[in-house]
Amino acid sequence: MRLKTAWGMMCIGGLVVLLGLLLPVTVLAKVGQNSCVGDHACDGNTGNVGNNSCVGAEACTFNTGNVGNNSCDGGTACFDNKGATIGNNSCNGKDACSENKGATIGNNSCNGKDACVDNTGTIGNHSCNAECACVGNIGIIGDNERNTSGSCAR
Repeated sequence: MRLKTAWGMMCIGGLVVLLGLLLPVTVLAKVGQNSCVGDHACDGNTGNVGNNSCVGAEACTFNTGNVGNNSCDGGTACFDNKGATIGNNSCNGKDACSENKGATIGNNSCNGKDACVDNTGTIGNHSCNAECACVGNIGIIGDNERNTSGSCAR
């Protein structure tokens, strides 16, 4: 009788270990004070979020990059940001940096509705601060550049 019990316990233990290896690991991001506020603001977010950031409906949904302080405020502001680091006081406005992919956005940049939607290039500090200023950018934008409204055509 003991042999069957021991065998059963060993099988259950092996199954638990196997499931532990196969199930996806949840990554917990650090979230600052007054952040991730709004409907689904940080659903699927895996990046660290600074203070007073990701405020608005779906502001940082599916974000995988780190977000600085006072950034990504506005509906879908940083929705689906893929791996890009977003500096302080950046990407504020509806869809300001949504669909951004792998590019660093400096401090005080990409503020305004659709300012840097679908960006794949690096953006310096104090740049792209106007509606549609850098939509679809693929190059490097330095500091204090492109701060006038642009075309929202993609």
